[in-house]
Amino acid sequence: MHAHVFALISLLSLSACGMVQTTYEYTRSTPAAGRTSPTKFAVQFTVDAAGKSVVWFEDVSDAEGDLGRNSKTWSNCTILNRDNWHCPAITDANIGVLEQVLMRNGKLTKIYWGDQMEFTRTHRIRRP
Repeated sequence: MHAHVFALISLLSLSACGMVQTTYEYTRSTPAAGRTSPTKFAVQFTVDAAGKSVVWFEDVSDAEGDLGRNSKTWSNCTILNRDNWHCPAITDANIGVLEQVLMRNGKLTKIYWGDQMEFTRTHRIRRP
């Protein structure tokens, strides 16, 4: 019990100092075209409630290496707080939703060409 309390206090202290980085991760079991291993997505974002926007950074990799980094600014988002927001979907009349990002009760979701990606929150300690 004491170890759990110590770990929680340590995490909170590091968070207050800006030393903990929150990343959201998702692994797609189907490899990218021409690749042989699952594709990993690591996302970080910044929510700007006043500007109604979300700045999204996405690193993509697999066991064979880096597949690139994407960044996008989503605008006209409805933002209640950091854990509850959604941005308007990019749609096509024939296909439907092409891309959308949203956060509900702290659970990050991205819809991309019909694929619904449910991300898991992780915390990493940044080195000074």
